[in-house]
Amino acid sequence: MLTCTALPRQAPSAPTPTSTSVDALPLAIGVGIDTARYGHYAAFLRGDLQPAAAELAFTESAAGYAALRSRFDAIVKQHGRVHFHVRLDAAGQYADNLIHFLQSLAGAAGSFEFTLSCGDPQRNKNYRAAIFGTQKSDPIEARAAARYALNERPRPLTPMPEALRQLRQIAGRLQAVVRQRTRLINQLQQLLVHAFPELATLVKDISAGWVLSLRNSEFGIRNAD
Repeated sequence: MLTCTALPRQAPSAPTPTSTSVDALPLAIGVGIDTARYGHYAAFLRGDLQPAAAELAFTESAAGYAALRSRFDAIVKQHGRVHFHVRLDAAGQYADNLIHFLQSLAGAAGSFEFTLSCGDPQRNKNYRAAIFGTQKSDPIEARAAARYALNERPRPLTPMPEALRQLRQIAGRLQAVVRQRTRLINQLQQLLVHAFPELATLVKDISAGWVLSLRNSEFGIRNAD
């Protein structure tokens, strides 16, 4: 007669731990910033395109940037791990300081991830028109940029080395001086048309030194010391 020996019962295996909040993906937040000369406007959207925080108008100053950083911190405090997808226009010198600030913020970010993209104004304008039609204002521009950052996930902006950034600023000042000189020459030419119209047929470059000396002697103009 066969006998069966009962095997010892094993304790049920513990369930495999699931992903915790630490392993969870960060919450995507789209940040659109409409840039201007003296101030900017920022909108913050969640993945469902609903506001993640109140919109922010901030000045081009240390206080304005501190307000923007405080808004980022408040969103992180409310939602935990966050990935900010920031989008703004390539608005030339108006956005230079802001881009530099955001890039430094991305490098120092600890409790959140940061992706900064910058697009040409025409592309952003076309996207805004497709979403909001003929509506146009700073808040609308910022909301459209935030939606674009969330939906399209554009290529991140490559950080510019500090030396190259300073060189570009110097070149920009030089270009501004050249443009100002051209404007002054055109103004002088318009004035000479009324007093000495034959000069334009005799001289190609009225900015030449001898032409200016002749002008000064003929019209009794003294050079500024």
